[in-house]
Amino acid sequence: MKKLSSGTEKEILQAASRLAEILSLEDFKNQDLIDAGKDILHIVDDPTIQLRFKNGREQKIEIIRDTIIDLSAGAPWLKKGRFGLVSQNNQIKKIYLLDENQMKGYFLFKVELAKLFKEPEHRFSQDEINAASYYMIYLWSQFIRELAKRAG
Repeated sequence: MKKLSSGTEKEILQAASRLAEILSLEDFKNQDLIDAGKDILHIVDDPTIQLRFKNGREQKIEIIRDTIIDLSAGAPWLKKGRFGLVSQNNQIKKIYLLDENQMKGYFLFKVELAKLFKEPEHRFSQDEINAASYYMIYLWSQFIRELAKRAG
C-alpha cells in the first residue's frame, strides 16, 4: 500500500486547508466537482454530532483530512474499508474499519468509496481523485464557514 511521506502529507493538508479557507469566505463553488465527488464517496453524517459531543466537529475534520491524504495516495485504505466516527458508551471514537460487522456502536460520520470504486481493478483517474478531494475540501470549508458565523 502506498504511504506518502510526512512532508508530502503536510504539503497536501496545507494546500487543502488554504482552499477550504477560500471556499469558506467566497460565495463560489464548483458544483460539478462536488457532484462528481458525491458519486465517488459515500458519506453518512449524523447532524446531531456537534450537539452531543464537544469535539465532534474537530473529529469530523480529522476524518476529512485522513480521507484527503488517502485519496492523494490513490485511496489504498478506502478501497479496503472506511474511515469514521462511532459512538460507543457515550464517547466518540475515530476508527478505520474493514468490516462493519465487527463494529460496536454506530456511525456518527463515515466516509467510504461508492461500490464501483472499491473494485480491485479500478484505478483512479486524476479527475476522480480531484473531484473526491474537492468534495472533502468543500465539506471542510463548511465547518470553517459555520465557525466564522458563530464567532461574528
